[in-house]
Amino acid sequence: MIITPETSLKQLYEILVGLHDPQSLDEHPWANRAFVRSVVKTTAGMNVLSPGWQLSLALLQVFRKSMPSHPPRTGKRLDTHWGVFGLMAARYFFPFIQNQPPPENLPAAWGNIDSAILYFVSEKEGKELSPKLLESYHLLAGETSPAPYSTLSDWHRKGLEILLSFIEHAEAIPQGKQTNTPHAIRWPRVPFKLVFALIGLVLSVALVVMGYRCWSLYQQARTLQAQAKDLQGFLKADLSLENVPEISTRVSELRQGLDSFTAEASPWLPLAAYLDWLPEYGGVLAQSAELLDLGKSLVSAGDEALQVAAPLLSKVLPRMPPPPAY
Repeated sequence: MIITPETSLKQLYEILVGLHDPQSLDEHPWANRAFVRSVVKTTAGMNVLSPGWQLSLALLQVFRKSMPSHPPRTGKRLDTHWGVFGLMAARYFFPFIQNQPPPENLPAAWGNIDSAILYFVSEKEGKELSPKLLESYHLLAGETSPAPYSTLSDWHRKGLEILLSFIEHAEAIPQGKQTNTPHAIRWPRVPFKLVFALIGLVLSVALVVMGYRCWSLYQQARTLQAQAKDLQGFLKADLSLENVPEISTRVSELRQGLDSFTAEASPWLPLAAYLDWLPEYGGVLAQSAELLDLGKSLVSAGDEALQVAAPLLSKVLPRMPPPPAY
């Protein structure tokens, strides 16, 4: 039977789910894997435990080695490396150590991420952490609600992949020579001039593509700006019920243009968050995604309201008496 990476990830997930009842893992095919035998051989008292307990404790020992070596990075975005480690710790290993029921799902594990991280950091340091060091490991400080489920799912998938890589690393090297990180890949030797030439070529192509895309987006933005100004001028010149159908048409065109612009710009918007250092326009660029979402919401709301009102007014206006003559 061919064991694919997806099969290994599925089997690893089965083990993690079963950590709350190690004896249920006694018949699991991983109970006799090399990394388990190695831990049993080098850890006193492990040989008297059931295969499921041996597998669970060996997996915990491997997981400890996957903890990042530096405190979480500070900034507007959460440190993904610590997010992945903290989610796996809070979802599986911290409840296993504390002999508590695991969280029902990933969002439920969110609130325990900081506690789980602090436990494993304290365990590694072997002493009580200072208040300053404790503060540096508070990953979720200021976060009032869980991350989107898509983010948690990505972190969970990444956590499984990292843990599997550490297991494979532990089994790939001779016993007694384990290190804390997977072995480095040996790349074939390539002439430096060729490497630099290839890098230069890739960067040049990337700059040309990015320049073209940015120019195209700039042109679309100018067109949208002109449409918005025309609409604003039209509203100021003659804002009356008779002009609602025309206003509806213009707002609908603006909405279509804005939707097209958003679709074109969406791959580049995450990069805008890192441009806040630019003078004058940096703050606006950094918030471009939020501003674009706000603009879309306003235009969409106006368009939908006008789509409802325009047909009604086209029927009502002909029946209305003309204004009195003075």
